[in-house]
Amino acid sequence: MLDASVCEIAPAKINLHLRVGCKRTDGFHEIESIFQAISLFDCVSVRVSEVFSLRCVNFDLPTENSLTKAYNVFCAMTGFQKPVEITALKRIPACAGLGGASTDAVALLKALNRLSGAGLSERELSSIALEVGSDCPFFVKAGAAFVAGRGEIVEPIKSASGCGLLLVPHAKSRTEQAYALLDKTRTSGSVELTRERKSRLIAMYATGEFSTWRGSSELFVNDFEKVIFENHREVAEAKDALLKAGADFALMTGSGSVVFGLFKSSEHLRSAELALKKRFRFCEPFVFI
Repeated sequence: MLDASVCEIAPAKINLHLRVGCKRTDGFHEIESIFQAISLFDCVSVRVSEVFSLRCVNFDLPTENSLTKAYNVFCAMTGFQKPVEITALKRIPACAGLGGASTDAVALLKALNRLSGAGLSERELSSIALEVGSDCPFFVKAGAAFVAGRGEIVEPIKSASGCGLLLVPHAKSRTEQAYALLDKTRTSGSVELTRERKSRLIAMYATGEFSTWRGSSELFVNDFEKVIFENHREVAEAKDALLKAGADFALMTGSGSVVFGLFKSSEHLRSAELALKKRFRFCEPFVFI
């Protein structure tokens, strides 16, 4: 028997580390990253209806969007044929590097799995999620994970304790454009994933000592920062503002344009929020989840 309606929350993520290899023959890029889910959520609700419909109550979705794609992929792979009404509430900024489109898609897949009674396992949901987007498999479990391949290799790690601030500069960074800019700077080769670097990353992450993450040329870095900072100076200025406001560590997430700062002290975080919230259109505190 089908449930009448289902609602799922969709958490944002930040990249605490992101190395990007050159483009593969299939058009994707190899990545090496630590994904961290945070306490900023969208919400997706679904109910069986007479006709398919999709609306976002506070955002204009493009015609081609991750929710429609997720519904079509789920139906194709499970045989589910019921039309549904999908309603989304968005709090995660778009074009931000926070995984908003991907997490919404996975929330919908989870909701459809419950609504239809399909009973798919996490592994099966991850397989479907990868058909929707490279970042999607992580959101099946969320939390924290070491992520590699094009996003399909997700190794969960115990989530550390952390809190921080998100800043949204007055700039938009679209994923395809960011990868194109990065590809132009690459001459040959790719980021080499080594077991030793992976072990150091995970060990340093587990300490939660954010100040020790600063200054390395290969750990807790984001390969997109250089090209995005060159093309959108305001993104670099946002990162600098977080560090000047007392963040123990700051980094751009994903392909931008959001930057985040991590704080060991909640008092320092509150002080930074007061100092920065009038300067930036979006200044949001968060915790690791």
